[in-house]
Amino acid sequence: MLARKRKNIGVFINRTGYFFENTVYRVVQSEGKKRDVNVIVFATLGHRNSSNYYDELEREMFDFAPVEKLDGLIITPDTYQMEGFSEKLFDMLQNRVTCPVVSIRDHHAPYDRISTDENNAIRPLLKHLLDDHGLTRVHFLAGFRGHPDSESRLTCYKEEMAAHGLPLPPNAILYGTMWRSGGDEACDYFIQEGQPLPEAIVCANDYMAQAVMDELKKRGYRVPEDIRVTGFDNVDDQSASSVPLTTVEQDYEGMIARAFDCLTERMRQRESGEPQSEIRDIGLPAKLICRRSCGCDWREGEELHRTKLLADSQQMQGFRVRETSQMYFSIDMNASNTIEEMHNTIIRRRNDIPDLRDFYICCFEREPGTGETEGFSEQLTDHVTLVSAMRDHQDMGMPMERFSRDELLPDWVWESEEQQSFFVRLLHQRDSIYGYCLVRYEEGHIPSIFFHQWNVTISSALRHLFNQQKLQRLYEERRLSSITDPLTGIYNRRGLEELVTPQWEHRCQRGEWVSILAFDMDNLKPTNDKYGHAAGDDALQRVANTLNELDWDGSVCARIGGDEFLLFLPHCDEAGAERAMAEICASLEKRNDEKGTAYRAAMSGGFFTKLLEAGDTLEKCIRESDERMYTVKRQRKQAMRTGN
Repeated sequence: MLARKRKNIGVFINRTGYFFENTVYRVVQSEGKKRDVNVIVFATLGHRNSSNYYDELEREMFDFAPVEKLDGLIITPDTYQMEGFSEKLFDMLQNRVTCPVVSIRDHHAPYDRISTDENNAIRPLLKHLLDDHGLTRVHFLAGFRGHPDSESRLTCYKEEMAAHGLPLPPNAILYGTMWRSGGDEACDYFIQEGQPLPEAIVCANDYMAQAVMDELKKRGYRVPEDIRVTGFDNVDDQSASSVPLTTVEQDYEGMIARAFDCLTERMRQRESGEPQSEIRDIGLPAKLICRRSCGCDWREGEELHRTKLLADSQQMQGFRVRETSQMYFSIDMNASNTIEEMHNTIIRRRNDIPDLRDFYICCFEREPGTGETEGFSEQLTDHVTLVSAMRDHQDMGMPMERFSRDELLPDWVWESEEQQSFFVRLLHQRDSIYGYCLVRYEEGHIPSIFFHQWNVTISSALRHLFNQQKLQRLYEERRLSSITDPLTGIYNRRGLEELVTPQWEHRCQRGEWVSILAFDMDNLKPTNDKYGHAAGDDALQRVANTLNELDWDGSVCARIGGDEFLLFLPHCDEAGAERAMAEICASLEKRNDEKGTAYRAAMSGGFFTKLLEAGDTLEKCIRESDERMYTVKRQRKQAMRTGN
């Protein structure tokens, strides 16, 4: 079960590598440790307008997550910018969640909401440009239409321009992407022939501001001498060519800490039975960060900027090394033919993600009633198997331990005395979901894009492995259908030869005794004519089952014709063959008595026993047994005619 030694807080968030998301990853771990609660981050990967099969399956996280077992939830709805994702998130919350929920950066969720005071956050920046710098031609690059934060910032821009008595130019506002793309389109729109050059371009976030500054530099414009540029968010990943960016810093760390405060209070109220207070909408103030891109003197920060650029350069070198490692990890994983080989590759290459501490892979099991009883499923099921485990950097092997998926991990993981923070990712490709992995990092470290790349690689390897197993099963099914009799389920003549032939030469060389018993059914046609073909089929099956159940090590039985059967007995001399014949006849009579039908299965049989020697062939022995069987059959018919 999920740990009962401490409470379990779930976090729902999308994307990796963005400033806000990275801050959430980092702070929820530190807050969880400080408050002694386990944190389980249900992380997905998806981008607005990506519209690909991979992102679509990421929505399955909302069906998978065991929210019923959690004590509290923190959600970040605005990170789910893909179509249908936020709707599915709130559908899950409404229909399955009973624990307290707190939302970050969303103004409409029906729960306690923690966010920046967007009605005022960008005003100090706009007043700084309009009052302190005395600008009049200020343009605004918004995010995509409908982005709630961007729309609030755009409203503030319009209000401040109007409050200062400044009309908006014809090309004052452009909707962008909220990402690093679109700098060329923005410059084309804001810098038009016949229109005055903008004095400043205010961007709804830093990513777009960076794209605009890079594009202005390409076109020969200087920032801030020709055009001033500002951003919003104070993200920590500006390019090496950029001018230090004037921006607004949101208190993300404060939001997350406040969310934990609200959640703790709601959980306490719930446990004590106190009435729930009204939903709280808490807006935190933002901070204006003035740097050189708006024209401010920022000599004090120049050295810090140079230090940051050096650190960024070193980080990029590290990324290149890790990209190479990731490439070889992908090669090794996709060469794996078994889950054991996959596990060994993960353990061998675990240092490719140096901050990794714990890593678990769980595969969904096939459930009873699906028609398939072996192997793993390719869709969400109620039970999983822990197939690979690494704990505290140590290889824990392949436990192959089965448990309920809503526990996420076996009891022995949750029984740790130490507070734990896990990141959960689904493992899927195309239309198949194979399982999930849980990752725990060293304290203070967070997932990077390599975390997702690892999981995509593992998912691809599982797809390759499962497809390979499907092909193997299909091949085996077809092979078995070619060597077995469909009515009786025993081997046909080809199957008998395929099983016996490989060892035949060795038996001849060793001089072993073998016996081949041949049988031909009696009165099969009269049974068919009088009682129907179903009765004839039943009689054939009785004979086949009788032969197949003979207690003789290494025996092989086969139906080699319409009503003809063969039984191969290794290490069997004449006395053994006679015992086998007697046992078979007695067993068939007993089976007939138990069935109690008006018809009986009957057969004539003969056997050929041989002490093998070089030059003997299986075909020759089969012919001899057939001849002896037909001799017995002729003798039986003769006796019936003469009455002896």
